[in-house]
Amino acid sequence: MHVLGAPFYLMELVDGGSVGTVSQAEALTSGQRHRLGLDLADTLADLHDIDPASVGLSEFGRPEGYLERQLNRWERQWASSKTSERSEVSALLGKLSRALPRTRFPGIVHGDVKLDNVLVAHEDPASIVAVLDWEMATLGDTLADVGVMLSFWDVPGLPFNPVTKGLATLDGFPTRGELVERYATRRGIELPEIDWYTVFADLKIAVILEGIHARHLQGDTVGEGFEGIADMVGPLLQRALELAETSSLHELRQ
Repeated sequence: MHVLGAPFYLMELVDGGSVGTVSQAEALTSGQRHRLGLDLADTLADLHDIDPASVGLSEFGRPEGYLERQLNRWERQWASSKTSERSEVSALLGKLSRALPRTRFPGIVHGDVKLDNVLVAHEDPASIVAVLDWEMATLGDTLADVGVMLSFWDVPGLPFNPVTKGLATLDGFPTRGELVERYATRRGIELPEIDWYTVFADLKIAVILEGIHARHLQGDTVGEGFEGIADMVGPLLQRALELAETSSLHELRQ
């Protein structure tokens, strides 16, 4: 603050590669993809086990009421950026509100956990050496990150997240169940409410994409690749609604 007159942070250069697209992941062996998926779960668990006060982040956010604020925030965001009416949004917000879980594991939340936001070692592309894009980081409910990880972790036979395009369905990558088990074992916890966090992640990502589409229509977001953003919103909302209706979401009321 005193150097530039505004808040800022410094980044250290990390020499690593990316495995955030289908073509990049196809360059790995099946065994490397399996180990990379498990390392993502391990990396996330280790982040969440950090005591924020021990690294000077005790004032980085407010874990109390985090989920309620998140639901309210993304409801407002949808209302301010929607380009068409979608009944799925209000249905999902209602289901999530009624089944709101109690925050049991507060801590550092990254906010955008996916393979596209990590760097891997050149000599071992199954080993994560850095986590990128901390713009959404705060203190909150750490299981929200697990939901985002699972939202970006596609399941064979089910609609893909339109952002990742089936990346995690390549041969060798762990299943969602394996990721959850690995993460839970690493932290020594149980995750009975994980469907709630996954549904919420799908909803949140859909709202973000709708916002990008709205800004593109207004001419504020320009460049290649934005024309099809609107087509991604519907599939994510429908996938979230299907999971909400087939899971035990109604049993998670506190």
